[in-house]
Amino acid sequence: TKAFTTTLVAMLAEEQKLGWDDPVAKHIPWFEPAVKGEEGDRALLRDLASHRVGYPRMGILWASGKVDEKNILKTASMAEPMAPFRKKFLYNNVMYLALGEAAAAAGGKQWEELLKEKILTPLGMEQTVWTVSAAREGGKAAVGYLWEKDATRFKILEPQTVSRAKPAGAIWSSPSEMARWGQFQLNRGKVGSAPIIDIEALEKTWETQIEMGTGSGYALGWMTGEWRGHRVIQHGGNVNGFSAMTALLPDDNLGCIVLTNANVTPFVDVAASLTWKHLLGPSPKDESSENLDLEPFLGRYHATMTSFRDKFFTITEKEGNLYMDVPGQMDFALNPPDKEGKWAFAITDTVKIAFDRNEEKEVVGLDMYQGGLTFNLPREGIKRTPEIPLEELEPYLGTYRNEEHDLEWTVLILNNRLAFDVPGEGYWDLSPPDKDGKWKVRAINAGTTSLSFALGKDGRAKEMRHHQQAEIVLERINVQNEPAVPTIEDLRRARNTTKRREISANLGGLLFEGAMEFPHAGLEAKTMLMAEKNNRVLLSMDAGIFGTETSFSNGETGWLKSDFQEDQVFGPAKSLETLLSSPWTLLAPWEDVFEEVQVITRTNRDSKSALKVKLTPATGSPWTAWIEEETGNVLELNLVTIEHGLSIPMTQTFADWREINGLSYPFTTEIVIPGNARFLMKVENVETGIIFTDDAFQP
Repeated sequence: TKAFTTTLVAMLAEEQKLGWDDPVAKHIPWFEPAVKGEEGDRALLRDLASHRVGYPRMGILWASGKVDEKNILKTASMAEPMAPFRKKFLYNNVMYLALGEAAAAAGGKQWEELLKEKILTPLGMEQTVWTVSAAREGGKAAVGYLWEKDATRFKILEPQTVSRAKPAGAIWSSPSEMARWGQFQLNRGKVGSAPIIDIEALEKTWETQIEMGTGSGYALGWMTGEWRGHRVIQHGGNVNGFSAMTALLPDDNLGCIVLTNANVTPFVDVAASLTWKHLLGPSPKDESSENLDLEPFLGRYHATMTSFRDKFFTITEKEGNLYMDVPGQMDFALNPPDKEGKWAFAITDTVKIAFDRNEEKEVVGLDMYQGGLTFNLPREGIKRTPEIPLEELEPYLGTYRNEEHDLEWTVLILNNRLAFDVPGEGYWDLSPPDKDGKWKVRAINAGTTSLSFALGKDGRAKEMRHHQQAEIVLERINVQNEPAVPTIEDLRRARNTTKRREISANLGGLLFEGAMEFPHAGLEAKTMLMAEKNNRVLLSMDAGIFGTETSFSNGETGWLKSDFQEDQVFGPAKSLETLLSSPWTLLAPWEDVFEEVQVITRTNRDSKSALKVKLTPATGSPWTAWIEEETGNVLELNLVTIEHGLSIPMTQTFADWREINGLSYPFTTEIVIPGNARFLMKVENVETGIIFTDDAFQP
């Protein structure tokens, strides 16, 4: 849908009714988004169309369909940007709503009327519509499904209404009619031999405006990239139960339209890639895997990077092909190895792997290449031979801090290599030092990032320098009195487990009332939470005219009733994840909540001694926590939540600690989903000792 909207804007620009470099407020005065830029900077139509204004998703404003477009944009105007202006790609459907409203204002007609008049009718797209009800007329619409991995079954999903953000994703169509749209794009704006838009005006929508990642960018309603040296413009789309892809190789006059009735399926990418391969022929680098013995590659490989800390990637074989199971995602088919020995994902050749062998030709690990980075994953059970004797690495170990940039990194030995841990990012392996004493970060292929150390008179590092575009100095802390390796007893002492267990056992039912702030969307909602020990929890949110949402869990079953997404019945994994959102997770002893509690190391956070702890629930991914040793307060939690089969990393930090019956609890929690959202949970009132009836936990 977004490319239809930008094509409309391009047509109106050709008619001189607006311009890509017009401020959006010129056409809709009630929408002037704030930007983190230079004085005088304003959001232009071009900025909205390329997702570079600096705002993450604002789905809470439009998903319920209860609020009209003008009020959505007025509310969004009060939001705080998350990223600097024009510096970062952040996908945002509300910006496309604004773009469509600007087109309507300039064109003198509603977006739907312009769409039909200028594109659908000339292209003969008679069945293409923009509402669920219209799509369902005459039984034409497919039924949408979600794959439930735990239950190994498909579940029917009701279609999501996009009635209040139509220019961002409302279009329903058929493969044959979408093929006409693809042909129109490949014909550079012609329907048959008659142009309905100037070639130059159309091709401007294909020009990259901001980089999304290495080798990929975003234009005006299109994503840009390459497939084996061929220019690609494409865009996918997902709503409840459906996934779609329009992909074009404009220089080869080839296109691929994929429409599926499955939720967030990678098939749309796989189908496009396979289409190019079969129409253009295999790459000369491809070799058949028919004669390869795949058995040596099979097994589990240990990952330590970003959201995959301490996860295992599994290599399997199916019908003569290798597959990689990425934790929390899916099994990705791998193409046969090229001449460099790299196996590309069938879904996209921007991700590749290669296997490492030792002198005996045994497979001991794999390298994963993505976005200009290379991550090394040792095979399960394989112990690397140290490149440098471990005792020689000891002088560098410890925690280093830079107050100006609020950085605190820990240098440690990981898989017999020197590495450093960046909170919120993960572990970064280092190569042995070069002649200048710089330890380069292995994952960064260009070798542009490195560390160096300055040693003190005692032979131990006193500071670390981070070399990238600029140099940052981090000073070692606790050099004089290196802390002992912490144990579970240190954690019990810090959190006063005995007292905590006694008090929490007598707290009774808890009632929390407060607010959830969505600063990136300009919205605040009232919240109410009821928790009965670690047995059951109910959380409700009331965002006024925008909608309400309530969820419940007893750890084994649960449900969601929502105006913002489809109602759900939780399976065991999602039920436990929901139960762990209860205040009891912070109030009770962790050994009573989690399956396993492991103290990893002692570090420093904000110049205070802290314990880093791994918390493993009965199901789901482990959490990582940092605990202030003096007070027992939780400084930060890193965890992964699962939504519609997707793994979403999340960071929680805490402030405004107050006592609840003698136990410290944070009355402010900041929740950050990197590049996606930021929330603030604020507690305003707490009641304890409540006896709840079963009816209190009903929908």
